[in-house]
Amino acid sequence: MSGVQKLTVEEGSVDQRLDRWLRHCFPQLGQARIEQMCRKGELRVDGKRCKASTRIAAGQEIRIPPLTDSDLKPRAVVARSVSPQDARMIQNAVLYKDDHIIVLNNHRGWPRKGEANKLATWMGWPMRCALAMMRSHAWCIA
Repeated sequence: MSGVQKLTVEEGSVDQRLDRWLRHCFPQLGQARIEQMCRKGELRVDGKRCKASTRIAAGQEIRIPPLTDSDLKPRAVVARSVSPQDARMIQNAVLYKDDHIIVLNNHRGWPRKGEANKLATWMGWPMRCALAMMRSHAWCIA
């Protein structure tokens, strides 16, 4: 078990959510544990209670309560892979692709007109991976 820690927010972390900042500093902490520390008032920003969604600013002091051994234990990483069938399906849906846009064939029943999150939910994990890669560029669903 560690003691209470007080960390100061640096310039590079300005306007970042507290929970994301904590996940960066302590990758082994889960979202549920961060939310719990906020609810109980154990986690504080400049001495005041806060929510996980609190935006932090440079120079603020974050009080982190003592972390137990289970909090500090690295979480298991689940290796996922896209099946060859899913990879083929995604590749076959691409009608046009360049550095700025990817056009997908709109199969019957697929969400369209910018409903990327619905499409990712409908298609499952392989499509979420493909969409994550596409989000770095402008794209549309034809």
